[in-house]
Amino acid sequence: TAPVGAAHFNQFAQYGLIANLASVPLMGVLVMPSAVLAACLLPLGLDWIALWAMGLGLRWILAVSAWVADLDGARVLVSAPGPVVLPLLAFGALLIVLWRGGGRAVGVIPMGLAVWFWTGTARPVILISETASLVGVMTDQGRALNKPRGGGFVAQNWLENDGDAADQETAFARWPGAMSDESAIRLIEGKAAARHALKCEGAKVLVMTTDPETAPPAGLGCDVITPATLRATGALALYDSETGLRIIGAREITGERIWNSPHLRQ
Repeated sequence: TAPVGAAHFNQFAQYGLIANLASVPLMGVLVMPSAVLAACLLPLGLDWIALWAMGLGLRWILAVSAWVADLDGARVLVSAPGPVVLPLLAFGALLIVLWRGGGRAVGVIPMGLAVWFWTGTARPVILISETASLVGVMTDQGRALNKPRGGGFVAQNWLENDGDAADQETAFARWPGAMSDESAIRLIEGKAAARHALKCEGAKVLVMTTDPETAPPAGLGCDVITPATLRATGALALYDSETGLRIIGAREITGERIWNSPHLRQ
Protein backbone atom coordinates (compact mmCIF):
# COMPACT_ATOMS: atom_id res chain seq x y z
CA THR A 1 0.00 0.00 0.00
CA ALA A 2 2.99 2.37 0.28
CA PRO A 3 2.97 3.36 -3.43
CA VAL A 4 -0.80 3.93 -3.29
CA GLY A 5 -0.43 6.20 -0.28
CA ALA A 6 2.49 8.03 -1.90
CA ALA A 7 0.53 8.57 -5.11
CA HIS A 8 -2.48 10.06 -3.33
CA PHE A 9 -0.79 11.98 -0.51
CA ASN A 10 2.49 12.87 -2.25
CA GLN A 11 4.63 11.55 0.57
CA PHE A 12 6.35 8.33 1.49
CA ALA A 13 6.81 7.24 5.11
CA GLN A 14 10.29 5.74 5.21
CA TYR A 15 9.87 4.25 8.68
CA GLY A 16 6.30 3.03 8.32
CA LEU A 17 7.42 -0.61 8.73
CA ILE A 18 9.06 0.22 12.08
CA ALA A 19 5.90 1.96 13.27
CA ASN A 20 3.70 -0.94 12.19
CA LEU A 21 5.89 -3.57 13.85
CA ALA A 22 5.83 -1.62 17.10
CA SER A 23 2.11 -0.84 17.18
CA VAL A 24 0.00 -3.20 15.05
CA PRO A 25 0.49 -6.31 17.27
CA LEU A 26 -0.76 -4.34 20.28
CA MET A 27 -3.79 -3.27 18.28
CA GLY A 28 -4.77 -6.91 17.76
CA VAL A 29 -3.79 -8.21 21.20
CA LEU A 30 -5.04 -5.40 23.45
CA VAL A 31 -6.96 -2.56 21.78
CA MET A 32 -9.54 -4.44 19.71
CA PRO A 33 -10.26 -7.17 22.31
CA SER A 34 -10.70 -4.42 24.91
CA ALA A 35 -13.21 -2.66 22.67
CA VAL A 36 -15.27 -5.86 22.36
CA LEU A 37 -15.01 -6.49 26.11
CA ALA A 38 -16.14 -2.93 26.84
CA ALA A 39 -19.28 -3.48 24.77
CA CYS A 40 -20.00 -6.70 26.70
CA LEU A 41 -19.45 -5.03 30.10
CA LEU A 42 -21.46 -1.93 29.24
CA PRO A 43 -24.82 -3.28 30.59
CA LEU A 44 -23.10 -3.99 33.92
CA GLY A 45 -21.53 -0.57 34.14
CA LEU A 46 -18.05 -2.09 34.12
CA ASP A 47 -17.02 -1.01 30.63
CA TRP A 48 -14.54 1.46 32.19
CA ILE A 49 -12.24 -1.44 33.06
CA ALA A 50 -11.89 -2.52 29.42
CA LEU A 51 -11.73 1.09 28.23
CA TRP A 52 -8.86 1.77 30.64
CA ALA A 53 -6.92 -1.16 29.16
CA MET A 54 -7.86 0.02 25.67
CA GLY A 55 -6.53 3.48 26.51
CA LEU A 56 -3.15 2.02 27.47
CA GLY A 57 -2.81 0.44 24.06
CA LEU A 58 -3.93 3.56 22.21
CA ARG A 59 -1.50 5.75 24.13
CA TRP A 60 1.33 3.40 23.17
CA ILE A 61 0.33 3.51 19.48
CA LEU A 62 0.14 7.31 19.52
CA ALA A 63 3.53 7.51 21.25
CA VAL A 64 5.07 5.26 18.59
CA SER A 65 3.61 7.35 15.78
CA ALA A 66 4.90 10.57 17.36
CA TRP A 67 8.38 9.07 17.86
CA VAL A 68 8.62 7.78 14.30
CA ALA A 69 7.29 11.04 12.83
CA ASP A 70 10.06 12.97 14.64
CA LEU A 71 12.87 10.84 13.17
CA ASP A 72 15.05 12.57 10.59
CA GLY A 73 13.88 11.76 7.08
CA ALA A 74 10.65 10.14 8.26
CA ARG A 75 8.76 11.75 5.39
CA VAL A 76 9.89 11.98 1.78
CA LEU A 77 7.83 14.10 -0.62
CA VAL A 78 7.12 12.69 -4.08
CA SER A 79 5.46 14.22 -7.12
CA ALA A 80 2.09 13.01 -8.35
CA PRO A 81 2.36 10.06 -10.80
CA GLY A 82 0.79 9.80 -14.23
CA PRO A 83 -2.45 7.85 -14.76
CA VAL A 84 -0.75 4.59 -15.84
CA VAL A 85 1.55 4.24 -12.82
CA LEU A 86 -0.78 2.73 -10.22
CA PRO A 87 -2.49 0.29 -12.64
CA LEU A 88 0.94 -0.98 -13.75
CA LEU A 89 2.10 -1.35 -10.16
CA ALA A 90 -1.05 -3.22 -9.21
CA PHE A 91 -0.82 -5.50 -12.26
CA GLY A 92 2.80 -6.38 -11.54
CA ALA A 93 2.12 -6.98 -7.85
CA LEU A 94 -0.82 -9.27 -8.66
CA LEU A 95 1.37 -11.30 -11.01
CA ILE A 96 3.97 -11.77 -8.27
CA VAL A 97 1.38 -12.69 -5.63
CA LEU A 98 -0.99 -14.89 -7.67
CA TRP A 99 1.21 -16.60 -10.26
CA ARG A 100 2.75 -19.89 -9.19
CA GLY A 101 6.33 -20.90 -9.85
CA GLY A 102 9.22 -18.89 -11.19
CA GLY A 103 7.06 -17.20 -13.79
CA ARG A 104 5.86 -14.80 -11.15
CA ALA A 105 9.10 -12.88 -11.59
CA VAL A 106 7.55 -11.46 -14.76
CA GLY A 107 5.59 -9.14 -12.49
CA VAL A 108 8.79 -7.21 -11.80
CA ILE A 109 8.69 -5.86 -15.38
CA PRO A 110 5.44 -3.84 -15.15
CA MET A 111 6.37 -2.71 -11.64
CA GLY A 112 9.73 -1.48 -12.91
CA LEU A 113 8.03 0.30 -15.80
CA ALA A 114 5.65 1.95 -13.35
CA VAL A 115 8.54 3.30 -11.28
CA TRP A 116 10.25 4.53 -14.47
CA PHE A 117 7.07 6.29 -15.64
CA TRP A 118 6.62 7.80 -12.17
CA THR A 119 10.09 9.33 -12.10
CA GLY A 120 9.55 10.71 -15.59
CA THR A 121 6.11 12.21 -14.98
CA ALA A 122 6.01 15.73 -16.38
CA ARG A 123 4.52 18.44 -14.24
CA PRO A 124 2.65 21.40 -15.79
CA VAL A 125 4.88 24.38 -16.54
CA ILE A 126 1.95 26.69 -15.80
CA LEU A 127 -1.13 26.19 -13.62
CA ILE A 128 -4.08 28.59 -13.58
CA SER A 129 -6.88 28.35 -11.02
CA GLU A 130 -10.50 28.32 -12.17
CA THR A 131 -10.93 32.01 -11.25
CA ALA A 132 -7.52 33.15 -12.63
CA SER A 133 -6.75 34.58 -9.19
CA LEU A 134 -3.89 32.13 -8.59
CA VAL A 135 -1.18 31.31 -11.13
CA GLY A 136 1.74 28.93 -10.67
CA VAL A 137 4.80 28.84 -12.93
CA MET A 138 7.46 26.14 -12.72
CA THR A 139 10.97 27.53 -12.23
CA ASP A 140 14.40 26.06 -11.49
CA GLN A 141 13.71 26.62 -7.77
CA GLY A 142 10.27 25.02 -7.89
CA ARG A 143 6.79 26.35 -8.59
CA ALA A 144 6.39 30.10 -8.20
CA LEU A 145 3.01 31.51 -7.14
CA ASN A 146 1.74 35.01 -7.85
CA LYS A 147 0.17 35.49 -4.39
CA PRO A 148 1.52 34.93 -0.85
CA ARG A 149 -1.97 34.37 0.51
CA GLY A 150 -5.40 33.50 -0.82
CA GLY A 151 -6.38 30.31 -2.59
CA GLY A 152 -4.42 28.42 0.05
CA PHE A 153 -6.07 25.05 -0.59
CA VAL A 154 -5.31 25.21 -4.32
CA ALA A 155 -1.75 26.43 -3.69
CA GLN A 156 -1.09 23.62 -1.20
CA ASN A 157 -2.35 20.98 -3.63
CA TRP A 158 -0.23 22.35 -6.47
CA LEU A 159 2.93 22.31 -4.36
CA GLU A 160 2.23 18.87 -2.90
CA ASN A 161 1.63 17.40 -6.35
CA ASP A 162 4.99 18.85 -7.39
CA GLY A 163 6.61 17.06 -4.42
CA ASP A 164 7.52 20.52 -3.09
CA ALA A 165 7.74 21.11 0.68
CA ALA A 166 7.53 24.91 0.33
CA ASP A 167 4.58 26.87 1.72
CA GLN A 168 2.69 29.49 -0.27
CA GLU A 169 4.76 32.44 0.96
CA THR A 170 8.00 30.67 0.01
CA ALA A 171 6.57 29.90 -3.42
CA PHE A 172 5.56 33.56 -3.79
CA ALA A 173 9.16 34.62 -3.12
CA ARG A 174 10.11 32.76 -6.33
CA TRP A 175 7.65 34.78 -8.42
CA PRO A 176 9.98 37.60 -9.60
CA GLY A 177 12.18 35.01 -11.33
CA ALA A 178 9.13 33.47 -13.02
CA MET A 179 8.22 36.78 -14.66
CA SER A 180 11.43 37.23 -16.64
CA ASP A 181 11.51 38.73 -20.13
CA GLU A 182 11.69 35.22 -21.60
CA SER A 183 8.68 33.98 -19.64
CA ALA A 184 5.99 32.11 -21.58
CA ILE A 185 3.29 33.82 -19.53
CA ARG A 186 2.29 37.41 -18.92
CA LEU A 187 0.00 38.17 -16.00
CA ILE A 188 -2.28 41.22 -15.92
CA GLU A 189 -3.76 41.75 -12.47
CA GLY A 190 -6.54 44.11 -11.47
CA LYS A 191 -9.27 46.07 -13.22
CA ALA A 192 -7.11 49.11 -13.93
CA ALA A 193 -4.51 47.09 -15.84
CA ALA A 194 -7.26 45.32 -17.79
CA ARG A 195 -8.38 48.66 -19.30
CA HIS A 196 -5.10 49.11 -21.17
CA ALA A 197 -4.48 47.80 -24.68
CA LEU A 198 -3.60 44.13 -24.58
CA LYS A 199 -0.08 43.19 -25.65
CA CYS A 200 1.61 39.79 -25.57
CA GLU A 201 5.12 41.24 -25.27
CA GLY A 202 6.66 37.95 -26.37
CA ALA A 203 4.60 35.75 -24.05
CA LYS A 204 2.70 32.75 -25.35
CA VAL A 205 -0.09 33.07 -22.79
CA LEU A 206 -1.74 36.23 -21.47
CA VAL A 207 -3.61 35.70 -18.20
CA MET A 208 -5.99 38.34 -16.85
CA THR A 209 -7.39 38.19 -13.33
CA THR A 210 -10.41 40.27 -14.38
CA ASP A 211 -12.41 40.23 -17.60
CA PRO A 212 -11.40 42.95 -20.10
CA GLU A 213 -13.93 45.63 -20.97
CA THR A 214 -13.55 44.82 -24.68
CA ALA A 215 -12.87 41.55 -26.47
CA PRO A 216 -9.18 40.83 -27.21
CA PRO A 217 -8.27 41.89 -30.76
CA ALA A 218 -7.85 39.22 -33.43
CA GLY A 219 -4.32 38.20 -34.29
CA LEU A 220 -2.94 39.21 -30.91
CA GLY A 221 -0.32 36.47 -31.13
CA CYS A 222 -0.92 34.72 -27.82
CA ASP A 223 -3.66 32.84 -25.97
CA VAL A 224 -5.74 35.13 -23.74
CA ILE A 225 -7.13 33.52 -20.60
CA THR A 226 -9.69 35.40 -18.52
CA PRO A 227 -12.21 34.48 -15.81
CA ALA A 228 -14.84 34.29 -18.58
CA THR A 229 -12.89 31.70 -20.58
CA LEU A 230 -12.11 29.75 -17.42
CA ARG A 231 -15.79 29.45 -16.60
CA ALA A 232 -16.06 27.29 -19.71
CA THR A 233 -12.81 25.33 -19.36
CA GLY A 234 -12.26 25.14 -15.62
CA ALA A 235 -8.76 25.38 -14.17
CA LEU A 236 -5.95 24.98 -16.70
CA ALA A 237 -2.69 23.08 -16.80
CA LEU A 238 -0.15 23.96 -19.49
CA TYR A 239 2.53 21.45 -20.52
CA ASP A 240 5.58 21.83 -22.72
CA SER A 241 5.34 19.91 -25.99
CA GLU A 242 7.16 19.75 -29.31
CA THR A 243 4.55 22.00 -30.91
CA GLY A 244 4.43 24.54 -28.07
CA LEU A 245 2.33 24.75 -24.95
CA ARG A 246 -0.36 22.09 -24.63
CA ILE A 247 -3.36 23.35 -22.65
CA ILE A 248 -5.57 20.94 -20.70
CA GLY A 249 -8.73 22.17 -18.97
CA ALA A 250 -10.35 20.59 -15.96
CA ARG A 251 -13.56 20.13 -17.98
CA GLU A 252 -11.70 17.87 -20.41
CA ILE A 253 -10.95 15.49 -17.56
CA THR A 254 -14.10 15.71 -15.45
CA GLY A 255 -16.62 16.30 -18.22
CA GLU A 256 -19.74 18.38 -17.75
CA ARG A 257 -21.52 18.23 -14.41
CA ILE A 258 -24.66 19.99 -13.25
CA TRP A 259 -22.58 22.32 -11.07
CA ASN A 260 -20.04 23.29 -13.76
CA SER A 261 -21.95 23.24 -17.05
CA PRO A 262 -22.13 26.86 -18.34
CA HIS A 263 -25.39 26.47 -20.25
CA LEU A 264 -27.08 24.76 -17.29
CA ARG A 265 -25.96 27.53 -14.95
CA GLN A 266 -27.55 30.07 -17.27
